Amino acid sequence: MRDDSFTYFICLTGSMFISAVKKTGGFFKRTVFRSVKKVFIMIYGVLKSVVMYVVRKIKAGVTDISRLFSEMKSVKKRRKAGENISYTDCFTALKKKHGALLRYVGNCAVVAVVIIAMLTALLNADMLCFALKVTVNGETAGYITDESVYLSAKARADERMSYADEKAGDGEYKVAVVPVTYLSSESVIYSALLKASPSEASDGCGVFIDGKFICVSPSQNEAKGVFDRILNDKNQKNPGYTYSFNEDVVFEYGLYPDSDDIKMTADELYKYLTTPVTQDETYTCAEGDTYENAAAKSGITLEKLMKLNPSADDEEDPSEGEILVVKRGECPVTFTAKRVNVYTVSVPFETVNINSTSLYNGSSLVLKDGSQGVDQVTEMISYDEDGEEIGKDEISRFTVKEAVAKRVAIGTKIPSVLKYTKSFGGVFLWPAPQNCFRLSSGYGYRSGRLHAGIDIISSDGGSCRGRPIVAAAAGYVVAAQYHYSWGNYVKIDHGNGIMTLYAHALDNSFKVSVGDYVVAGQQLSSIGTTGNSTGYHLHFEVWINGTRVDPLPYVYSESVQVVK
Repeated sequence: MRDDSFTYFICLTGSMFISAVKKTGGFFKRTVFRSVKKVFIMIYGVLKSVVMYVVRKIKAGVTDISRLFSEMKSVKKRRKAGENISYTDCFTALKKKHGALLRYVGNCAVVAVVIIAMLTALLNADMLCFALKVTVNGETAGYITDESVYLSAKARADERMSYADEKAGDGEYKVAVVPVTYLSSESVIYSALLKASPSEASDGCGVFIDGKFICVSPSQNEAKGVFDRILNDKNQKNPGYTYSFNEDVVFEYGLYPDSDDIKMTADELYKYLTTPVTQDETYTCAEGDTYENAAAKSGITLEKLMKLNPSADDEEDPSEGEILVVKRGECPVTFTAKRVNVYTVSVPFETVNINSTSLYNGSSLVLKDGSQGVDQVTEMISYDEDGEEIGKDEISRFTVKEAVAKRVAIGTKIPSVLKYTKSFGGVFLWPAPQNCFRLSSGYGYRSGRLHAGIDIISSDGGSCRGRPIVAAAAGYVVAAQYHYSWGNYVKIDHGNGIMTLYAHALDNSFKVSVGDYVVAGQQLSSIGTTGNSTGYHLHFEVWINGTRVDPLPYVYSESVQVVK
């Protein structure tokens, strides 16, 4: 209830205020506009008075200046006419008459000069900077941004002069304000310190190997020519190989101490680079040593040992006390030899499998034999100084002959298993499942000869001619042909050394071919009486690792009747 009362009070108050504003709006409007109008009239009056005053002053000043110039022209004409009037007297007279004007003009000139000076300083502030002015032997060497530039140049100069056991000159520096364009690089200070060294410094080409100073040569071309000559000697001695230095060789032209102790001619540099700085490492053979164990004790291969000792005969053992070189003394520069090797490699072909509905599942047929391709490979082989291979990089490879893919048809046809497939609990199916469950002859000797299978006939008293012969287990057909004794027969390989044979089939009844994969229960042929047979029956054999065994345990059932 309290909230509703408060809301009502606010709304009532707001309505009353709006009504009052509407009633008094004309009064406020008249009062405000009148006040603003009076203020603008006052401002206008003040500005008008100021402008009029300035205009009057300018007119008076222009009139005074005009009179001043007129009087100066008059004095100039009188002097030309011969009157003896000095400029000092003229200036004094003018000062008395136009003193206020001259003071005013002078003050304005001073203010203008100050303003121009300030603007110039502001515009050029970014072109000036604080710097260190470096002097060497009393002469300005340059300007640098900070002390570290000088210290770095000094360290470099001292290092350069240390090649002759000397030091570079010293410099001094102090703060200065200079244009940015006056700043010097470290190399400028470095050159000035070198030139101020106690002994003279002269231009030359320094030779450095892996950062170590070697000598000073008169020119870079001469120094580089020595290194090129060494490589050319190696290349000519070993045709087919390209030699390069293992070390980082640098030629640096600049100022060096003018000392004969660090200078080398081309011949002197060549001799230094090709002379070993370390002695050969050797191994002294003991009694019973062979070259092989001498190499092993020295940590190198036998092949490398024989290369280092070309006079050694590896067909005989070394003599006691024989000294073998196991590592050559090293020169200041060492080499890597590289050789290009080109050879061909065989590229294996791919096998492409193609599903075929005309072949049974598990069987395959090669449609097209594959052939290997040939690639030509170019590689770079690297060797160390002793001829040991240390690396091999393939540079390029291109195909000389494309590989041809082998195409194989993979059977996907599902063989139809006969509905009368029969099993009597053995590991194999019964091979004659259509009412042929009777044996006319079992496995064993008959008349002194081994009957190595079982003969299966009709169990209903009728002829079994033409009834199906099926695979007892899955496998590959390894024979489907005629035999003088078995007649038309099929032989299946089931793997793990197990095979089965089905004999005396009807002519032209083969349902499979050699190489086919068959599943258990798949029809192979039909019962007949071909070959050495006295009536229609199936002769069935089981082979274990090439030996024919009694098939009955593999298809055994108590319901089978054996006729004796």
